[in-house]
Amino acid sequence: MLKRVLVKTVMKYKTTLIMLLVLLIILCSILNREQVKVVENISNINTGKKFIEITAFIDSTNWATAKHDVIKAFYELQSKYGENSKIIFKTHPIKDYMAWLSTEKLMGQLVAQDKRSPEAILTEVKNLAPVVVISILDKTKGDTIAKGALRELKGLIMKTSQPEHITAFIDSIPGEMAANTIVEEPFVK
Repeated sequence: MLKRVLVKTVMKYKTTLIMLLVLLIILCSILNREQVKVVENISNINTGKKFIEITAFIDSTNWATAKHDVIKAFYELQSKYGENSKIIFKTHPIKDYMAWLSTEKLMGQLVAQDKRSPEAILTEVKNLAPVVVISILDKTKGDTIAKGALRELKGLIMKTSQPEHITAFIDSIPGEMAANTIVEEPFVK
């Protein structure tokens, strides 16, 4: 009996119920589309615009006394991440270190305010060589530093670094990639 009453009620309001069901489906699809848009926008932020730079600054004049653990760390990172298109490896002479550092968003101001002579700075920097630096290169506002790209220093090791610091430096790459939403783009044939 209850079944018969329910069927009669549903049949009586069938058109209204169908319209409500269609409206509910439309409403859900609109709300779901907005959520998908938000997720897409979040996942596409800076896609292809952020890179990790691993840069080695080497002094060939003190190569014999250089701490080769630092150089080994650079080559270890290069062999481990060399195929990753989001990690850029570079090698420069140590004399380029201060010029490079001046392009970093926070250190650049300090380098510009340094009143010491370039020779005094170079002598001090040479005593630190080799130096390997991890930085984030954000090309969101431009393709090069001169055109608005930003560089942010994330870590460095040098001749005076202890073995545990070198290990932590090597282990920091996946964390920096995750923290800065740097995702290697899939290989497309």
